[in-house]
Amino acid sequence: MSGLILCRDKSVTHPYYVKELGLHLYTGEELCYFIYHNIPLINEDFLDESLFEFLNQLGEEKLTARAQRLKEQAGLFDVLYLLLQELHYFTAAELFSFRRQLEELSSASYCWRMKAKGDYLFECGQFYHAIRVYDHVLEQNDKELSDQEFVAKIWHNKGCCNARLEIFDEAMYCMDKAYQLSRRTELLEKMFVLSELGGGAIPKAAEDVITAAMLKQFRANLEDHKKLALFTGKALEAASVRDLDAEKQEEAYRTLLARWKDEYRRNQG
Repeated sequence: MSGLILCRDKSVTHPYYVKELGLHLYTGEELCYFIYHNIPLINEDFLDESLFEFLNQLGEEKLTARAQRLKEQAGLFDVLYLLLQELHYFTAAELFSFRRQLEELSSASYCWRMKAKGDYLFECGQFYHAIRVYDHVLEQNDKELSDQEFVAKIWHNKGCCNARLEIFDEAMYCMDKAYQLSRRTELLEKMFVLSELGGGAIPKAAEDVITAAMLKQFRANLEDHKKLALFTGKALEAASVRDLDAEKQEEAYRTLLARWKDEYRRNQG
């Protein structure tokens, strides 16, 4: 967002609640900001009575009526654009960019949009919500679910969510489902890591594919990750360049040192 924005003081007594992120929105500006920056989260359920009541509390009765009519005549994306346009929080250039995003989403399938929502929730650390979205996608009867690679990505991402929640046996099941569909080697390594973390034995079909050389590399990679996990801050930055060749490594260390010195001088000032 750019330019000078004059925010209004109007705030509501009963905020609009975004359950996926645990957010309470109290002003029209907060609503606009949420819509603009969280498009993947928003689907038709967003246009419910609680949203229209929220707009009424803001004194936007005419806008509420227009939004309700547009919901019936056009749909979700047109209503979202109307809200941002009429609440005057973003610039014309930002509204144009937002419109382009809406157009791209409107041409996408329902399953693709829901997967994007699950991926966004995963990035936000809302793992339980993401798992529910992925399960919902897998339950659909959509032609996209005949694309094995697409479905494999869903199972993989669901497995990552379970791993982050330390539900390792369920994560192993998901990774195995993803591997059965895509046969990607990196999934074998993820199943190995899960087995080391307490996810049980690697499924036999996957275990039979893992060679001794692969297993040796998987173990070495895991040890490297464990060592890196001990680093934080500048130590982690320094460790991140250790695998570069000698010439690039030397240059990278010089760059890091120069930046750290500059940060120190500015902090002292």
